[in-house]
Amino acid sequence: MKRDRQILLNCLGQAISARRDRLRLTQAELAMRSGVDRAFISNIENGKRNPSFSVLVDIAKGLNISLSLLMRHIDRNMEEHNAN
Repeated sequence: MKRDRQILLNCLGQAISARRDRLRLTQAELAMRSGVDRAFISNIENGKRNPSFSVLVDIAKGLNISLSLLMRHIDRNMEEHNAN
């Protein structure tokens, strides 16, 4: 169970990092756009923190995508992980 949670957190971090990279944003720029601390974003991207729902909403806004699209990216990452 704990392993599944860590995989989910890693997939979340990958989805946020990939979108941020596509937008050519630094973590600091995403932090400014989303109102979330840069270090917290770093920890999320590295799978070290489990953000609240409201933080995910703020990050999605900062990434200019809907929360549902962010969730689809996370789900795709999970599917890719499970296929390996």
